[in-house]
Amino acid sequence: MPQLFVEQLANVDFSYLCPDYGLVGETWLLDVCLQGKLDDQGMIFDFSNVKHEIKLVVEEFIDHKLLVPVNYEGLRVEKHLSSTEIWFTDRQQREIYCHSPTQGICEIDCMTINIAVVEQQLVTMVKKVLPANVTTIDLKLKIPETRHSYQYSHGLKKHEGACQHIAHGHRSDLKILNNKQISAEWENFWIEKLHRKYLADAKDIVKKHTKNNKLVYRFSYTASQGDYVLELGADQCYLIETETTVEYIAEHIFNQIISNDSVTDLSVRAYEGFHKGAIAS
Repeated sequence: MPQLFVEQLANVDFSYLCPDYGLVGETWLLDVCLQGKLDDQGMIFDFSNVKHEIKLVVEEFIDHKLLVPVNYEGLRVEKHLSSTEIWFTDRQQREIYCHSPTQGICEIDCMTINIAVVEQQLVTMVKKVLPANVTTIDLKLKIPETRHSYQYSHGLKKHEGACQHIAHGHRSDLKILNNKQISAEWENFWIEKLHRKYLADAKDIVKKHTKNNKLVYRFSYTASQGDYVLELGADQCYLIETETTVEYIAEHIFNQIISNDSVTDLSVRAYEGFHKGAIAS
């Protein structure tokens, strides 16, 4: 039976609550293969429909959202009319609280978020938009191949779209050149510094307090979709003095390096997920 495939149909950026690491940013790529009978056009499913309908289902489900493992014992969820509250305690007894408009949250029926369980839920959803001649769908999510990467979460309060969600994230590469040569020392320094951190504008902190002898930050802002709150340990955060767009992240790293090192021709290439980003030089 004939098959149709689309590689890298989409790349989805999101964060998830992890029992081991707390709040984690991630990027996955999507490959799709369909099997079925040919229709009157001699097609299994028109490529334009694959790119529109299947991609739309996947992106609306998880892209730029906070994925929550609803069966994890350290989780409590309360749903309101248009918002959701989440209390999460990881295995290191670190606590995370999030209040978000409901469209910023994605509940996954599992104890731990992983590719296999998300693929399974997506296949069920995608089947609903496929024509009857499609008999089998093979949907694969995968981590993009990069030189090396770090994972971060953030929220952009001024964004009109899904980037405003206070806890979404990315798996991102970082390239730093000094005098047109790769600076492995600075790359490793910043990757280690930002890995699995919540990157935030310091101005969004509305409260600092101590809980279980640890400093906790509460971030809050109002965006076009509603009110957002995120509270987590200061040791899980990295603060800058601007919005955390990739342009500002690249600029921040650039400024920090030139203030601490004698460089002649510095370039910072910061990625936001896969195949996109910003350069400060």
